[in-house]
Amino acid sequence: MKHTESEELSHKQFVNTIVIFASIALIIQISIDTFTPMLLSESFIRNFQLVICAIFLYMLIYEMKTSKEPQRYFWIHLPLFIISIPFLTIIQWFGINIEHELHLFFYTIPAIRGIVALFLIVKWLVPQKNLSLLIAYSSTLILTTYYGSLIFYQAELGMNPQIKNYWDALFGWALMNTTTVGAPIFAVTKTGQFLAVILSGGGMLFFPIFTSYIVTKYQDSHKESN
Repeated sequence: MKHTESEELSHKQFVNTIVIFASIALIIQISIDTFTPMLLSESFIRNFQLVICAIFLYMLIYEMKTSKEPQRYFWIHLPLFIISIPFLTIIQWFGINIEHELHLFFYTIPAIRGIVALFLIVKWLVPQKNLSLLIAYSSTLILTTYYGSLIFYQAELGMNPQIKNYWDALFGWALMNTTTVGAPIFAVTKTGQFLAVILSGGGMLFFPIFTSYIVTKYQDSHKESN
């Protein structure tokens, strides 16, 4: 039985909604571990992330099996499959010793899946193309900025004398990089330097989208008045 276009859209919205809720739970867990590092045990974090990654993989495999072209779906969504792998659990199973920065990368990478899902579902929920793109990108940028500040704080704390608390990471570094005005705090780790490029690039992409939305609104208003 073939699915109609509206049924496929509803299915995709449902899948991405589940992914978003799972990602919110993951970001809450990362936030708790950032602000109160002694509250959650290492085993709890690994098991929690294993469950979240299992949800992500299940949703991807289900979508692939129900798609019209499973092989094409797999290759297009291969990056999402990769970031949904429970790396922390695999590392623990094999007793692999890795550096702190690499551990931090594997620790936070599953949340990227939720950022992608948020972008897609907002675009589907808002009918106006330009408005949906603006809202989707703004929401994604806000989440990415917060997410980036958490990673930066964990990576730079104790390594960077400029980072004394989380608010330094958020207001003194993340928001400044996102708005591209230049941050007074400089990253000293490779993780921080990589994140600075990502946030600055994301911030620069926002302004053309915002300008495009304003111009389109003005043109529509001008046409209506004529």
